Amino acid sequence: MPTVNTDFYQRALAELKSVYDEKPSDKTLRQILFYCEKLDWPESSITYLDVYLEKYGLNKQSVAMFLQYYLSNEKHSDLVSLLDRWEFYHGLDEELAQYRIKSSIKGVDKLSAIGLIREYVDQFKSKDSYEFAAMQSIEIKDSVGQMRYFQQLVNLDPGNRLAERLYVPQLIQQGYFNKAYEILTAGDEQPEGFERTLLLARALHGMDSVEQAIDLIKPYDQSESLVQLADWYREIGRYDSAINCVNAILLEDSSRNVVFLKADIQEERGWLSSSYALFNTLVSRDTTDSIASQRAQIVARKIAYLRRLREEQERMPIPELQPKKLVE
Repeated sequence: MPTVNTDFYQRALAELKSVYDEKPSDKTLRQILFYCEKLDWPESSITYLDVYLEKYGLNKQSVAMFLQYYLSNEKHSDLVSLLDRWEFYHGLDEELAQYRIKSSIKGVDKLSAIGLIREYVDQFKSKDSYEFAAMQSIEIKDSVGQMRYFQQLVNLDPGNRLAERLYVPQLIQQGYFNKAYEILTAGDEQPEGFERTLLLARALHGMDSVEQAIDLIKPYDQSESLVQLADWYREIGRYDSAINCVNAILLEDSSRNVVFLKADIQEERGWLSSSYALFNTLVSRDTTDSIASQRAQIVARKIAYLRRLREEQERMPIPELQPKKLVE
């Protein structure tokens, strides 16, 4: 038995082309297209695809082969035109509609894709169609579209995992904390995993339930949760707890941002000498770190001001109190 690999298919295809050129037949044509498919539709396949189209017309088989050929050779505009023709006579099922949208995004223009996505969801209105529409809207950076389709998705499927992962963070970022909370708590399930718990905590924080948000992520010791805890502790004036969180991060990560965060909290806490030392540590690590250098100078001026204030207070004479004389 011959080894069936790329070389085998290429040799077989070359032989069949010679046979077909001398004596065309439907059987040989179908064999040629079979080997073209095995070779992932080389660009030369178009000659025999055109022959097939001329003989059999635009049918499901020809559409499927042309679709794969256009995808393999990244001829996206041609694919959109093909599917437009097919739609005119037969309409598009959901799979073909998705192919047209994807190729429109890659080969036509953004506005055309936006219109096709809108038509697609109006026609199919399913959980899968809303998920697809939202993801393609992200692909073309259509923020209005993705928010619309995610909302339609959660209306149809509350607690949808894709919406939790991609839609809820946007809601939180834009200040729609109540809506984010509703999606995360839809159904009877409690949040599972760190990412969902952190999103729920951020939604609660935005709803002014700061202590509840803190309690929710306390059990986690990831850097992201510790940074978030430090920020929230700092917000409510619990500076010691905030610094403890940063110290826990520093055990594993002494990068610039973590050291800067600790110095920043210490300055706000009033531990100016410690803050100044850390800002200078960053400057010694990287002399081009202008932000750390400026902050070190600001803290130094605060220290100098407080020192002068204390010295002036120490130099002030203690007033002598003279006894009052009784006037007769």
